Amino acid sequence: MGESVPLFNMNEWPTNLAMTSLSAVKGGSLEKMCLIKEEGDERVYIVRAPTLLELQGNCDQCARQHQKTNTRCSMWLKRPTYATAEGELYDPSTKKIIYGWRLAEVETRRHSRIVKETYVRE
Repeated sequence: MGESVPLFNMNEWPTNLAMTSLSAVKGGSLEKMCLIKEEGDERVYIVRAPTLLELQGNCDQCARQHQKTNTRCSMWLKRPTYATAEGELYDPSTKKIIYGWRLAEVETRRHSRIVKETYVRE
């Protein structure tokens, strides 16, 4: 039997702990997005799927797990999220849709809530 080749290099991706900033929130699914590279007409994000509790509570401002001290988060405020349009990207600072980008590629890790998504300018 030959050598096993890893499907991905774990060192290429930041871990969940590296998501210290929130660059975008995906509408409907409330996936948290951290911009890791922007070159020309391409943006690469690390994307974290929310936990069931975060999704039910409308956590939309916490880069990592819901932070009980984040007073900007809809879950903390106990109100509906601003990110309601399914699949649209929202700027968490303005709470408005980010227009002009479409999803081009998704790279996944086995059994992980984190993926890498590449967007290109429309």
